[in-house]
Amino acid sequence: MPSSITTRLPLWQWFLIGAIALAYTWFYYREMLAGPYVLNDDVVQHYLWLFVDHFDLAWKDTFYANASAAIQPRGFYWLLWGVGRVFEPLTISRGGPFFIALLTVGYGVALLRRYTHVFIAVAGSLLVVHLSLHVSVGFLARSFMTPLLLAFGYYLLRGNRPWGVAAVALASALFYPPALLINGLVFGLWKAGELAQWFLGRGRRMQGEVEGAKPPVSPFHRWYVYLLGFALALVVVLSHAERVDAHPSLGGYLPNEALLSLPEFGADGRVDIQNALTTSPKNLLGYFLTNNLKTPLGRWFGYCALGLVLLFTGLKVRSLGKLGGWLIVLGGATLLLYFAAREWFPLLFLPDRYVAYPWRMWAAVLFVFLSAAVWSYYPKTWSAAAMAALLLGLGYYRQPPERLPVSVVDERKELFVAISALPEDALIVLPPHIAEQVPVFAHRNVFLSQESAHALYFREYHRYIMPRYHDFVAAYTTTGESLTPVLAFLDKWDIDYLVVDRNQLREGWLMGGFAPFQREFKDRLKGSEHSERTLLNLPDTVGTLIEERFHVVAREELGG
Repeated sequence: MPSSITTRLPLWQWFLIGAIALAYTWFYYREMLAGPYVLNDDVVQHYLWLFVDHFDLAWKDTFYANASAAIQPRGFYWLLWGVGRVFEPLTISRGGPFFIALLTVGYGVALLRRYTHVFIAVAGSLLVVHLSLHVSVGFLARSFMTPLLLAFGYYLLRGNRPWGVAAVALASALFYPPALLINGLVFGLWKAGELAQWFLGRGRRMQGEVEGAKPPVSPFHRWYVYLLGFALALVVVLSHAERVDAHPSLGGYLPNEALLSLPEFGADGRVDIQNALTTSPKNLLGYFLTNNLKTPLGRWFGYCALGLVLLFTGLKVRSLGKLGGWLIVLGGATLLLYFAAREWFPLLFLPDRYVAYPWRMWAAVLFVFLSAAVWSYYPKTWSAAAMAALLLGLGYYRQPPERLPVSVVDERKELFVAISALPEDALIVLPPHIAEQVPVFAHRNVFLSQESAHALYFREYHRYIMPRYHDFVAAYTTTGESLTPVLAFLDKWDIDYLVVDRNQLREGWLMGGFAPFQREFKDRLKGSEHSERTLLNLPDTVGTLIEERFHVVAREELGG
């Protein structure tokens, strides 16, 4: 192993690496910073409680806000609460990925440079950041998955950092419990391998086959540290699960049979869980190759990459064996948990959380491993630079800046300004695909939203949301001259303002909805002319008409 690998990096180099990480992240993340009306869609459901808390809004004790807060892991919740004392929630969501990038690159370089040149380690860590950006966009709890896996790998592979392993286990429980399950299973499999090697080493020494050899360290060495870390982590996870299950705003988990029978989990539903529960291993491998090991060389290279990792783990066992072994164990652990989550859904949450997020990091480190293997045959600075350039080029090929998954809603600026001028305690009904952004950009409470509460697994969500969807669709698709059905709807739910999307009524399609409401919306308008659709023909003089599309009307203006 070249001495440059084991040489300690001076502090100034770490600062330089940090600066490179921030610059690299900005280059690929700048679309998110392009304007005030840019966001990641998931920010709404996960940050709603923080908007209410930060701005001390009048609608604190609502289902949407309470459910949004209840589902957050406790560490992430208190982190957002603390930072939210100073910064506005959108600023936190946009700035958080830079923090995640620093953690990822820091632990990535610390882990990888023990096995390869620092150029390859830095480039590979940047590739991990790059491929994981879609996870960290918006700075959600899942953003911590990648740095938690890398940090755990770093301390585990060092072999002499039990307190680090214990600390990361606890942090995993606090910030993203699926990471705890992955790291815990990796730990178990890794220690089982060490145990086998330890017994094998003891047997050889007893037979005198390896005379004078240094005895391997017992896997049970400092066992109490590992036990303490994972025990505390388990307490955190179980207490959070119990608190969520007993939370009055959520009403407890729905039985598994009831969940799987609901249309919200079908092919046209909010979460297509049926597909996740029935995907064949062949399709799962195809997903991995297409979405993670994609290169300009075609899918065949993905298969080769997996085989080469196994090959070089054996050929380079002295220099790369630990890293290759960790990759193999990590890949196996994610697969096992994926299939376990299919059997114990929703107890272990969505199965794809164990493959969709960690596999992006895993794939990037697979490419780093192959680069490190090639460099080991030609350990020169120029070859390390060439490998680093290939890794960075792969990142740009996979996801240029314009493909970052963000939503830009500049065209709705006037609507948000108009809604923000309404009373703070007003309840507003508008189409779900627009309503989800109102709490973020206008700080007002909405009657119904597609993203305001990702709590489909709980009883209270369905009790709360389904009657609202039915009544909304019925009132919004009213035909004829009479406003009586609309006024009855507004009075029943004590709604103060109605926003009509004329384009949606013209097209006869419920955007932002899901089965069966999209079908119901379409069926109710089928056969009717534009002139017959009641809300489409409200006089322009009533309320406020924005961009000839959005009609904001108070209940009193309709005669309520």
